[in-house]
Amino acid sequence: MDEAKPDDYPALSSNSTTPTVARVEVSTLEVIEDGLRGPAVAGGRPYEERLRGVLEERHVNMIAFTGTIGIGILITSAKVLHAAGPGGAILAYVLTGTVAWSVIASLGEMTALMPVKAPIVEFASRYVDSAVGFATGWMYWFSYVAAFAALITASSSLIRFNYDDAIQWKAGMSFSPVIWIFLFLIYMIGINLLPVKIYGEYEYLCGCLKIATLAGLILLMVILTNGTRSVLTVYFHQKALRPILAANLTVGLGIVQSEDWTGEWGFFARNFTTTVHGELMVFTGDQGRFLSMWTAMTLTIWSYLGMDIVSVTAAETKGYGDPESIKMATRKISLRILLIYFFCIVTISFAVPYDDSHLLQSNHGYKSGASSPFMIAIINAGIPTLPHILNAFFIFSASSAGINSLYVASRTLHAMAVEGRVLDGFITRRLKRTNYGVPMYAVFASAAFGLLPFMSTKTAPSQVLSGLTDNSSVSLMVVYWVICVTYLCFYFRLRERAGGEEEFRRYRGSPTYPYRSHFQWLRAAYALVACTLFILFSGWQAFLHPPAGANDFVPLYISPLVFTFLVIAYKLNDRFRHGGTLGRHTTNLFVDIQTVDKSARRGNLRVDRISTRSPKTAVKEVLRFMKVWIV
Repeated sequence: MDEAKPDDYPALSSNSTTPTVARVEVSTLEVIEDGLRGPAVAGGRPYEERLRGVLEERHVNMIAFTGTIGIGILITSAKVLHAAGPGGAILAYVLTGTVAWSVIASLGEMTALMPVKAPIVEFASRYVDSAVGFATGWMYWFSYVAAFAALITASSSLIRFNYDDAIQWKAGMSFSPVIWIFLFLIYMIGINLLPVKIYGEYEYLCGCLKIATLAGLILLMVILTNGTRSVLTVYFHQKALRPILAANLTVGLGIVQSEDWTGEWGFFARNFTTTVHGELMVFTGDQGRFLSMWTAMTLTIWSYLGMDIVSVTAAETKGYGDPESIKMATRKISLRILLIYFFCIVTISFAVPYDDSHLLQSNHGYKSGASSPFMIAIINAGIPTLPHILNAFFIFSASSAGINSLYVASRTLHAMAVEGRVLDGFITRRLKRTNYGVPMYAVFASAAFGLLPFMSTKTAPSQVLSGLTDNSSVSLMVVYWVICVTYLCFYFRLRERAGGEEEFRRYRGSPTYPYRSHFQWLRAAYALVACTLFILFSGWQAFLHPPAGANDFVPLYISPLVFTFLVIAYKLNDRFRHGGTLGRHTTNLFVDIQTVDKSARRGNLRVDRISTRSPKTAVKEVLRFMKVWIV
């Protein structure tokens, strides 16, 4: 194949059926857009720089699922439930879920249309600016190493289980936290050093176990709710039914309002309480409800960290470049996470009152799994042994999510080193190398942040965990903000390239277009506004009594400042600007467009086949549909 010059990318064409692989010779390293790396030479000895495409679609889906399900819905949901009340907690998870889904759908459409290595970084470089792509890559890496450190802290804290001194893990309470932090750090690094095929199978088993356990917990919460109190009396005080029956309601703007709905067991929390510089502040009324909802949303967004992993694993999948696989992976992870989170928060809001004293512990200190609403419901029901099993699942969930965070960070660092977005030199050459397809040097470099949890041995683990999760959340919000901006630039440039609105609609509406969502550009704009608000106002409590303390301000606002600094530094440094193969601007922004054969579509339940064929065919079609979406 002839070498392609920077401006020789194929033009946009709806008739293209197969992708063209463009490659550029750079020194001794052959860079190929499908993520494979040819042999390079150092000191006269060849070494490997490629990631092996051995993962299947089921591995990719479960890696993303396992990386997303950490401690958010299991333990952090206690803070959400206490802050916003049962109805507010449900709304918070649903609203932040729509934001995350909109971002992932935007990324999924671009990736399915143009599969490239490190799509989050590459698309930002291509459609916004190479400096923005460079800064986004480092912010994305940093968000996951911060999450990795936070999940080590969480795992080591969870093992120190103590519920009112009645149920304890004596081994966890007896040994120093340093021992547990060290063991979890070694465990997470060790799993990441396994060959990719074995790693994929391990993550698949972890994902299946998480799905089965969460489904069991949802069912158990329903059983416990029916066995303890009526569903209605959980959401509303018993006397709240009287004014309803008596029609003593005020109806305004189509919303039914009752004074009792904001009382005990109300839909929203009665008030919002926070501590600023040691001073207790209470907000009541509409202001309190608004602040409780906003605080709950800033807490829930961390629960969705990990849905973007489907794009990171693309270079190690067998079907890399298959637009149908990318589409299915994007939709599966979105639907699975949103549905599981919704049913979890609904069922626990029925089973546990939002003002339970153990939920309060989540706001005053991280007390292992004792503050989990699932744990509270099970212990209140008097079920023996199950609390110990559930706490073990909490540890497993946190540690497996930490493994995936290290995986994403190492692959991101390796990709940036290969694409020339890291300083040239001895370190960069090592970061490029892989052993049996595993970028071990990138794994060790990213795992160095796993030393941060050792600070929790001198300070309260809750403070360390809170700072790391806040920083990880805001860093990821910056990345999501860039993805939304990138998609909008991509969308309008693609429409301009198509030659008109009618031609663009016909092209994007074609059955051969790999992946599209209805009103996707509006969804991207909606997510862009939401991410902007999250970035600006996540730390609103720090400004109640200025000056803001460093512990409150730095974790929440250092990430946007670092992102801005990286963009400016890249602009001012010519070596950074011209060092990367894919980091430069090109006059033609579109590689050969991927299309998909209509017969290769999966996940569609074909009604015509069901209605015109035999019952046996109909059953087979339904089973095929379920297999695609469940497995």
